[in-house]
Amino acid sequence: MSMVYQWRKGARCADIDPQVAGDEINRLEKELDRNVEAADIVKVAKAKRSPLHSAFEWDDSEAARLFRDEQARDLIANIVVVYEEPGSDEPSMIRAFVHISGESGYTNTVTAMSDVDKRQKIVEQAWKDLQIWTVKYEQYKEFAEIVSTIRGSKKRQARLG
Repeated sequence: MSMVYQWRKGARCADIDPQVAGDEINRLEKELDRNVEAADIVKVAKAKRSPLHSAFEWDDSEAARLFRDEQARDLIANIVVVYEEPGSDEPSMIRAFVHISGESGYTNTVTAMSDVDKRQKIVEQAWKDLQIWTVKYEQYKEFAEIVSTIRGSKKRQARLG
């Protein structure tokens, strides 16, 4: 069976044909006779003639800077605020900082949720994230009820306005 590959919406690999990339990773998996790991892909892509070569930053200084930026995004995305919910035995948590679509950087979540425009952008992004999750997992019968609930909630939200 021939697979047809395309980039997921928002992917940052637009300069590489997704069909070529998918076929190459598939070929590598067969060649290795095991699951492909990220390091396997980097090793193969190092060759300038590799169809995956241009997906990577090969200047070590620039790659290090980009990696540190990714580490900073991971750091800020994983800081939470812990608070006590009245009547609950378990503390609640929310992300301490949030990225708002159309803006650069991150802002304090509590402050952002207090601003009507920022809150609307955060909610819109949450719906987009749920849609992405739905598309990713809708083929699994184990998630059919959750997918149905998400779709129903989105329709109700659209009607309300």
